[in-house]
Amino acid sequence: MERFCRVFCFVCIFIVATFTSVVASDLPEDSFYRYELPGRTDSIMSTFTWLTGEQQLPEGMELTIPKGFRLLSQEDSYVMLTELWHNEVHPGLIGVLLPEKLNPMDASVWGVTIYYASSGYQSERELLNINYDKLMRDRRLERYRKLSRSEDYSVIAQSGVEWAGRPYYDSRRHILYWPWLYKSDAIDKDILNYEVRFVTHKGQLCFNIFGDGRQVQQITSQVPMLVNSVKTTPHIARNVFNLHTNQFATFVPTPSKLDVMNLMDVLLNCWLFIVVFGLLILFVYAMQYLHRERKPIKHISRNVIRIDESLN
Repeated sequence: MERFCRVFCFVCIFIVATFTSVVASDLPEDSFYRYELPGRTDSIMSTFTWLTGEQQLPEGMELTIPKGFRLLSQEDSYVMLTELWHNEVHPGLIGVLLPEKLNPMDASVWGVTIYYASSGYQSERELLNINYDKLMRDRRLERYRKLSRSEDYSVIAQSGVEWAGRPYYDSRRHILYWPWLYKSDAIDKDILNYEVRFVTHKGQLCFNIFGDGRQVQQITSQVPMLVNSVKTTPHIARNVFNLHTNQFATFVPTPSKLDVMNLMDVLLNCWLFIVVFGLLILFVYAMQYLHRERKPIKHISRNVIRIDESLN
């Protein structure tokens, strides 16, 4: 009887362990439920600081937090993204904007990750002539390399990145709209990453709107409200470029990095270099002119000691 009890206990433990491993393996890769225990998650979120009202942004911009939303502070946003969601964090992270009624650990949560990138100046012509086909190919290749860590180009088209809508550039407000839709092999749903980039003369302020792919219409309807919540400083002109304080941008694929539109701005901002370079050219030409005008001096040889050869 004692041997039978031992065998029965061993079989029960084996069945429980097997069932637990199967359930754990079936959990989606991007599921929040696999990351933290409920008790620890609640204790972490209880320390979060939520902001409302008006918040200052880089380059003199200002964010008026929309009604029904709350902004998580920068430090707490880093904790939530790394410890709770296990996501990568952009070095220019400002905060995470979430609806007030949604729990950050809900499966249906959506929100906005706000960050700033001092990527440099991008001219209007380049922004209007963005090659979106090349941009899509680069994003697919980037995601494929990240997932597979491979250089196999034969399956790039299967990396599962599509447009959730039409990407375009609003030249009036200087805003890029990039609605990315990611296909996930681990879970049976799409992931929306709608990038709204406010282009400035020093970089870009990015609103990365994330959510379930089935929420595309709901999230898209909130984009105008989120865009209008950002106010830019009137005295900062988008087309102002200073060679001494700004740099050229390299964050979008464009035909060229320098066009005729900003060439005059570059020349006006480097006038001192042009003047010095012109003076050097004049100095070289002046020296050549003086050298041609100089007459060669005929050297008259004088024999100081005269030798009489007849004495030899």
